[in-house]
Amino acid sequence: MRNINLIVQKQPNMLQTDVRYFVCKYNDPLYVKLEKIAVMVQLASERNIDQVLSEFREYASEVDITVVRHSVRAIGQAAIKIDRAAERCVDCLLELIKTKVNYVVQEAIVVIRDIFRKYPGKYEIIISDLCENLDSLDEPDAKAAMIWIVGEYAERIDNSGELLESFLESFHEEPASVQHQILTATVKMFLKVPQSSKQLVGRVLKLCTDESTNPDLRDRGYMYWRMLSKSPEVAKQVVLSERPTISENPFALQPRVLDRLVANISTLASVYHQVPEAFCDNNRRGGTMEQEDDMEDYAETLAQVQEEIQQTAGKKYEEESGDEESEDTASSSASENDGAGGGRPSGAAAGGGAAPPPLRPLAQVLSEQTRGQQGQTGLRVAAAVVRGNGGAVGMQLMVGNFSQQPMSGWAVQMNKNPFGLAPSGPLQLNVVPPNGTGKVLLPLTPNQLSSGSAPSNPLYLEVAIKTNVDVFYLNVGYDLSAVLVDDGPMPKDAFQRLWQSAPADKKAVCQGAFSQKVTADMVSTRMQQYYCFLVARTQAQDMDQLYFSCATSNKLNVYCELSLQRNGPGVRLICCSEQQVMVPLFQSFVSELLQAPWLTKMPPASPYAARKWFEMVTLLEEVKLVGDRLHYKRITGTGPEEGWVSTKISGKELVVKKEVDDTPAEDVGGPGESGPVELDEALKAKIQDIAKAKKEDFLLYCMKYKVLGFPLDKPKLRILCFHNAGSAESIYTGPKTPFLDWVKESKQVEVLAFDYPGRDKLMKAAKHTSTDTLAPELLGVAYEKLTDGVPYMVWGHSVGTWVGFEFLMLCRKIGIPMPLAAFFVTFPAPHWPETKRPWRRCAKLSDAEMKKEVLGWDAVHFGGAGKVVFEEPTWKETWEPMMRADFKLFDEYKFKHAGAPKFDFPLHCWWCESEQNVKSEMVQAWKDWTSADFDYQVLKDNGHLTAFYNPGMKKEYFTKVTEKMKKYSGL
Repeated sequence: MRNINLIVQKQPNMLQTDVRYFVCKYNDPLYVKLEKIAVMVQLASERNIDQVLSEFREYASEVDITVVRHSVRAIGQAAIKIDRAAERCVDCLLELIKTKVNYVVQEAIVVIRDIFRKYPGKYEIIISDLCENLDSLDEPDAKAAMIWIVGEYAERIDNSGELLESFLESFHEEPASVQHQILTATVKMFLKVPQSSKQLVGRVLKLCTDESTNPDLRDRGYMYWRMLSKSPEVAKQVVLSERPTISENPFALQPRVLDRLVANISTLASVYHQVPEAFCDNNRRGGTMEQEDDMEDYAETLAQVQEEIQQTAGKKYEEESGDEESEDTASSSASENDGAGGGRPSGAAAGGGAAPPPLRPLAQVLSEQTRGQQGQTGLRVAAAVVRGNGGAVGMQLMVGNFSQQPMSGWAVQMNKNPFGLAPSGPLQLNVVPPNGTGKVLLPLTPNQLSSGSAPSNPLYLEVAIKTNVDVFYLNVGYDLSAVLVDDGPMPKDAFQRLWQSAPADKKAVCQGAFSQKVTADMVSTRMQQYYCFLVARTQAQDMDQLYFSCATSNKLNVYCELSLQRNGPGVRLICCSEQQVMVPLFQSFVSELLQAPWLTKMPPASPYAARKWFEMVTLLEEVKLVGDRLHYKRITGTGPEEGWVSTKISGKELVVKKEVDDTPAEDVGGPGESGPVELDEALKAKIQDIAKAKKEDFLLYCMKYKVLGFPLDKPKLRILCFHNAGSAESIYTGPKTPFLDWVKESKQVEVLAFDYPGRDKLMKAAKHTSTDTLAPELLGVAYEKLTDGVPYMVWGHSVGTWVGFEFLMLCRKIGIPMPLAAFFVTFPAPHWPETKRPWRRCAKLSDAEMKKEVLGWDAVHFGGAGKVVFEEPTWKETWEPMMRADFKLFDEYKFKHAGAPKFDFPLHCWWCESEQNVKSEMVQAWKDWTSADFDYQVLKDNGHLTAFYNPGMKKEYFTKVTEKMKKYSGL
């Protein structure tokens, strides 16, 4: 990693598309994590900054405080390095500050000071958020940074004098760096607001000159005192002079040094980041006896290391057994023809002695906010039960001390449990200082504390940890492999007799599908790696069948048949046990082990019936409930099939009928004539209830509101912005545009750019698939702003035009004044007939088709620049669910306003000339909706999205919109 760090400094573009390879794993050593974070900062770019920030934000919540600090620092470094991403980085830092975790807040303040220096006059709006944490600062760097910020922006902070005065109580106990900052900040404040700070600056100068024993501080105090008394103007020129901004990349090595180190890649020089000369002794004379002894020790150590390297040469490290290479090393004793089994894979834990990789990472099991037996708090614990070499069992523990005193006197105790797991020895943890962490592996022994009760699902241990502060109680979950024994496979004949004699109602069946291609050899290797031993293997016409046996430490046996679809993703598990309580445990364990979630669980059935059901369901692509019918898609031997299934059962058979034509009506009509609209008091009450519930969430929906310098004291205009599908509010709020320039220069315009739930700060909120629910929610969020009498305008792009339209229809129904004008861009009018909509419904697309559809948009509008979006697991976990929900906003939109009166405000509509789907006449149909002026324009050479994402086209487009808005606002 140290070598890679040098390479990416020299050639940063080389690995920019491969950031995912440097993501920290939970079991990476600390020094590896820190190097990976450093490399990710070097690789950060406009294309991948969202992915990088997401990783840093996650690391900032880890138990290890060192990792947290480096992660917060990395966010600041990314902000300084990438101008266009600075705003997102600042938002991320603000989120971390709001967690109120002391060391996170302090590190964030330090990096924000550097961001202020890099971007003067841009993000000062967040100073109030920083000042809220002033009392919690106890680290010199954080104090110095906060004092610098107070002094630098003293004229903008109403109580800056009080803030600086609060540091004087402990002035002589503070380190020199803090004392220097107090002195300089106070002088800055006096030069900016002399009337309110004359007494304070005199007091500080006296502390520095008469009472300080630090000669540097005393001399600087005398210098300032003389300048202020002789010529305050000269003092201003010196103290308040413009400073050069921080360089683009102050974190890299000097070019000369970097060149030398790159020329010495894979040597000690490149590992230690020191030029080769630094390792040489310039004294050419003979060494002393002590030096000769050191050299002998060094030679002996080097010989030991070389011997270890030779002993371990050729050993292959496998983090997982499920990769393609494992097929070559799979069990050779399993015969495809005779079904023989019983072998163990080379390199697997079972029989080989090597520890299998943990199925579960370290997970937080105790929060620092959780109270102990005596009501004390401050202990955070992350834990995982793991297997070690030779089948040993242990519990990995990482503790963090968030109290104000050192933690010591560690002891651990476990409650009785079904498998009798108990500590094999004491909890050997050293004293952990405040804000410190500690790690330990606690050996466990089974069958020592047996409860005699049946195991629960999921499995967990009840643990008590004692410290000098308090006794804390926690639960640690674990998987079944922790208590399986390395006894090898059951004899094949015995297995066959037991399996055939087991009643059908004792065999539980469940089935699912793999997310990627998996072979029988890969499954066999992975199962045996976690102490489930292959007994036999057979082949049917279209599937491989594997038979496994395993046993727990208290002699509970489980037997199973795993059937794998040879040319598809399907997998079926049939298992049984003398103790039926083990069956659901084993099912959960296999699902977790093979990463194949069970789609459903089958009732006991005959092997033939189970096989037929398995063959049908594994090929099922989609099932959707519509009314009292299920719509299904599946692949059959003759090709794809699609149809409807009634949920009503006739006799014992489901009534199946082919899909009927549910084509919507050709045309439901458009608007009526102009006229008054009857107020809907029930709707108004509903919106007011939403407004009350969402009052505290305004900044989640309009996340840039404060960053842009709002709220204003007396705004003269507001602009409400609604974004397109798959996007966010940032298409309106960044980066620098003629629109934002006008907003900032006028100082009288506020922008409410909405995020729809499911992105940015609303990532975990429920996504909307209909404007019927989205529009009321957004209106509730904006209700207070829209009812204070300030005029407004609306701007919507793509599906944002329909969201904006429904928003305005609601406004009209509850008596909110209409806007000065609306700007609706490149989307059909809402009453355009459903049968003529120019897109195919994405709800009917399979996952692969959906991905292909979005990839096509990326290729056309961004030249494939957004490929990071399609990387797994990001696409599956984040982007595809968001895209599907957003696409449903227009896919399933139902126009319900036929005959409604026209609007009485002007409409401005643009059509993008290079549109793939939307035609000019579809956009011009918006004219039907206004009795006032209708302005229609064509954006030359623009595609559906390039008006927002092509810098040149965006500037031209935003300039046109801004000029129109200026005419209405008079600003």
